[in-house]
Amino acid sequence: MSAMPAVPAPLAAPLPRILTWSFGDLYTRVQQLYAVQMHALDAADFEGFAATFTEDAQFSYAHAAAPISTRSGIADHLREFRRRKFGDEPVQQRHWIGMINVEPQDGGTVKATHYTLIHTVHADGRPVPGPAAVVRDYLALQSEELLVRCRRITHDHRR
Repeated sequence: MSAMPAVPAPLAAPLPRILTWSFGDLYTRVQQLYAVQMHALDAADFEGFAATFTEDAQFSYAHAAAPISTRSGIADHLREFRRRKFGDEPVQQRHWIGMINVEPQDGGTVKATHYTLIHTVHADGRPVPGPAAVVRDYLALQSEELLVRCRRITHDHRR
């Protein structure tokens, strides 16, 4: 299993507001963040997806040679990845997440881990299941909004 990337230094800044939420409230907010992300991603709204990250976020996964930084970098990379993978073919992807584990951290950040399964339906109606992945996030509160500060995705077939 891949280790979580080093936590960027700005995460050390205290964010005490998160620690005042009940665990149930925090868990609900994390679920809502992921729902907003997956709806944006499945609609190919890469700017909307990237807006759920901090401006200086780090995003790492198998299809990127190095961690991707910044919201615009994330949106640009995902748009180009989709173009390379599917070209002009109209496909519909659905990202299903589950088994969310939420761990409040010292300093007011949150470590969240979940499983994701991607299901793709091609224009001819042909469904293609997979891949499956583990997503490991560090979340931070900025301007009253819970955002992803650091994400690492490990596909099951690449462990």
